[in-house]
This record gives sequence, structure tokens and C-alpha cells, in this order.
Amino acid sequence: MFWDIENGFHDSASVRRIMLYVIRNYHRLVESDPDFQQTVRSLAFIDRKGTLMPADRFYDPADDLLKRMFALQDNFPPSPYTDAASVSVLRDLGLRSVGDVDATDVREAALCVSQLSSEKSSVDRLCDKSAAILDYIQRYPDQLTADSGDGVPLGQALAEIPWARRATTRPKFYPSTLSWYADPQSFYRPAEMAPRSLATAVGSVKPVAMAEISEPVHKAFGWDQPSPVGAVIDHLVNTITSYCGRDKALYAEIVRSVYVELSRVEDLSVVYEGLRERGVDSWIWHGDGFATADRVVFVPPSFMDLRPFVYGLPGEMLPYSDLLTGAGVTQTARLADVLLKVRQKYDNFVVPPASAKPSSHQASVEMKRDLNICISVLNELKSQMLAGCCDSDVDSLHSDLCLPVQTEDRTVLKLAPLAECTYCDEEWLRQG
Repeated sequence: MFWDIENGFHDSASVRRIMLYVIRNYHRLVESDPDFQQTVRSLAFIDRKGTLMPADRFYDPADDLLKRMFALQDNFPPSPYTDAASVSVLRDLGLRSVGDVDATDVREAALCVSQLSSEKSSVDRLCDKSAAILDYIQRYPDQLTADSGDGVPLGQALAEIPWARRATTRPKFYPSTLSWYADPQSFYRPAEMAPRSLATAVGSVKPVAMAEISEPVHKAFGWDQPSPVGAVIDHLVNTITSYCGRDKALYAEIVRSVYVELSRVEDLSVVYEGLRERGVDSWIWHGDGFATADRVVFVPPSFMDLRPFVYGLPGEMLPYSDLLTGAGVTQTARLADVLLKVRQKYDNFVVPPASAKPSSHQASVEMKRDLNICISVLNELKSQMLAGCCDSDVDSLHSDLCLPVQTEDRTVLKLAPLAECTYCDEEWLRQG
């Protein structure tokens, strides 16, 4: 009968009847013939896509990882060989275990996810299948370098197949006001994704892996390389536009992650050019928002708080000094430039109408604060000059200095270059 099965003299139904008899009587037959087991091992009798195959071409359906990874595929013995007694005999005949999985089978499982992803009825099972593939390659990282077919390592093949799931919910440490990458697509190519560790660096513009990934998988998918500069910059732009002071600590961590990735770029001019192309000037983190590089210094003036015209760089941002110095952040503030910034602010200042009471009151408060800053800066410059430690010589101050001047409308602050100003005391003013 086995010879007839091998030579195709029995139809599928007859083969099933014969082999079910063999399986039910397997242990008795093995006891009566020591060669019987080997004979049945080599016999192709299980149908797969119209072709009879031996038991060692199928996987054990009782193994949970295998059952999940090869779901929706015909890698398991079909009916009527699915009951526990039949599976037990098939194990004796060479049924494969998780240790027998090869790279080709893993690649086929990933391709199955990709091919069936459009079938909404199968999405839940495909998601579990995707998670199982990831579980497998993390447990058996050596398979990533094995040939998956056509001389391509499994890791490289998997990186280009859309089988991986992205995280659909933002991490707990991610600001609620910052967008999270969203796309109706169910599965992605790992090559276009980012690892979980980079969620804070690119989370609004790239799909992020569902789970933490081991180092060998990182390397196989190319996730050990610097993130694309454009993606990091786009994420920074989203961070700036969505900033909310309520989540200041979370945004500080986002910025730190972004600066880490930008600092890894060999040619920083690429970073600065990318920011210019997107029209982004205020991207330097000062501890509670963003400012242009000319308003941030490593060591803020000690005589007075000069915000919003000068911000001190937070200590946690000092490791990225090369990135920030190249952008224009200086060690200390030049006080004459502070006065110039105040002047520029009020040159284009529009006084709110009296009817807009909150806005008008806020403008008045700001003007008084800014005037106080101007006076403090001038007093500090005077002290530095008297002490001989001024950071500018007298001639440069003559050409650069701006002074607050009298105006008919006391509701607005006006500064003018030193050369255009005339000194006059209150008595002279009363005399006109």
C-alpha cells in the first residue's frame, strides 16, 4: 500500500483512510516491525495544495508561537490529522518544532501578512501573526543572517516587507498636544519605521514600532543608523507649533531627543539648511518654549532677568553645544544688542484700542517691563565702562547704542540711535 501511495495509485480519500488506520494502529505496528517508523517517516501522505508531503514538512500545531506565526497558512497538518492522538504520532514521524523553523518560512509568514492585509476580516489574526514574527526573530536572532531565499539575509528581506505593526497610541511620556503619527495603513516596512526608543525624536512624522526591539533586530532593520534628518526636523517643527507650557517637562524631553539625533549628523550645515527651507528660526529651547539663536546664550546676564530678549540655555541642553553654537548661540549676551531688540519690537508695535481692555493692559505691563530692562541694561553698561570691563569699546557703543526717548504718546516705548538723541531734563521739557 505504501508503494502504491508513493506511485500515485490511490486517490486522496483512499490515502486518508489508509493513513488514519496506520496512525490509529501506529504503536502496535512499530512494535511488530522495527523499520516501520522509518518507512512511514519517508512517506508523503499529507495533502498540501494538491501535493502529498511527508510529516516532516509540517509544523506542530500545539506550539503557541508556531500557531500564531503561521496562522492563515497551510503549514500545519490538515484535517483529519488534527486531533491530539494523530498529532502525537506525527511528532514521532518528524513533525517540525519551533527549533526547525527556517528563514524561508519566516519570510513567507511576513509575505502572507502583506498579501492579506487588505482583508479586513483577517486584520486581528494578522496583527497577532505580525507580533508572533517579531517574537520569533527576537528569540532567535541568529536567523536574521540566514538566507531567506535568493541569497538575501532574512533581516534584510523582512526590512522591505510591510508586515510590522506601528504603535497606535502615544507613549505615556509623550505630550498630549503634540500630534502622533496616524495613518489608516495596517502594516509597514520596518525600513520606513522607527524603533520605540526614537518615539520622542520622530513620533509625529514616522510610524513607531509597537514594542521594544532587541539590538540584533535593530541592526538588521537599519535602526542603529541615524534617523533621516528631514524626519527629525519635521518632528521638531511640529513640536514648536504645538508647544504648550502645561507639558513643559514632556516637551523638554522631546527637544532633548531631537537634539540628540541632530547632533549625530556629520555635516551640521545640512540641519541648518533644512530648518531654513522650512522657514523655522525660533527652534532653540530655552526651558519654556523656543527662541531664535540670537536670543539664547550659554551664560545669561546675572544683573537682571532679560527675558524675552535674552534667555539662558537650560543645563540639560549643554551636551548639544556644538549644534547650538553652529546655529548662532553665543556664550554671553552683548548688551547693546538687547536694546536693539527692544527697539525692533516697538518699531512695528501696534497699540491695542482702549476698548480692548485686557490687551491694552497687557501691552502697558509689557512696555513698563521693557523700559525697566532698557534702564537696567544702560546702568549695567555704565558700571562695566567705569570698571573697565565693558565688552564693547566706546566708539562701537556710539554707533550701536539705542536709548529710550520721550514720545507724545506715553503708551508706547520708543528707542532711537544714540546719535539721533538729545539730552533734556524735566525743566527744559516744561519750557518747551
